[in-house]
Amino acid sequence: MWFSVKDKKIPITDLVLSDNIGEYHSTISFTSVAELYTHDGRIETDFTNFDVCVENQTRMSDGKMKIDCVSKEIHDKFCSVTAGYNGNTTVERLFNKLGFNYKSDYQTNNTYFA
Repeated sequence: MWFSVKDKKIPITDLVLSDNIGEYHSTISFTSVAELYTHDGRIETDFTNFDVCVENQTRMSDGKMKIDCVSKEIHDKFCSVTAGYNGNTTVERLFNKLGFNYKSDYQTNNTYFA
């Protein structure tokens, strides 16, 4: 597996895709031999490639770096500017009112958003 940026390819190991409902999106984590001095890149595997944005880098006790990323699509959505919303609605209807596609197997209660 590789993390590619511009014309450079950095080998990565321990790729992990994790979901945390508290973060509202998936996180992509991997280990690298060095710190990445970029915000945007591409993860290339034998099966697929996807564009990512680096959100966090942590030096581990063995000197390697743990890199946390999100997909470029998620990053762009969370950094976009939307109109606010006040009122009672479900999470699915809130996303639709703000102009985002939202799909989930979980049903939420009617809640007040401000």
